[in-house]
Amino acid sequence: MTQIKVKSITAADTYDLRHRILRPHQTPRDCRYPSDHQEIAGHFGAYIADDLKGIGSVFCEREDGSTGGSEWRIRGMAVLSELHGQGVGALIVQAMIKHVRDHDGKRVWCNARTPACGFYEKLGFAKLGKEFDIAGIGPHFVMETVLIDG
Repeated sequence: MTQIKVKSITAADTYDLRHRILRPHQTPRDCRYPSDHQEIAGHFGAYIADDLKGIGSVFCEREDGSTGGSEWRIRGMAVLSELHGQGVGALIVQAMIKHVRDHDGKRVWCNARTPACGFYEKLGFAKLGKEFDIAGIGPHFVMETVLIDG
């Protein structure tokens, strides 16, 4: 497989893939998240050569939407379909978890689309509660992983 490089990017760098992969039925403006410009937010892109192939963002945010503390939320996780199952998403999640650890985070959570639950489970996340629907997007589960020092 071609070499994949994951690097820190800006929130604006994520918008095109967020729109094309995750929310094609919405406007590009709707693909911007309130926490995108949080000072300690992390945005990561997976590149093959100079082509952006996958993205993910992580924010210091609790499930109730409040910020601060040691809980972090993954949002906007997306990889081009032709690269699914090739480790691209795992590399992005690893970069996000490193970012969370670097900021003393202890818990990482997300609203995972139901078809993506197996992906997150392979990375050590567990489902919490029951499946729920996000209008216009589909069924999800809250998933989490608790970071252990070391």
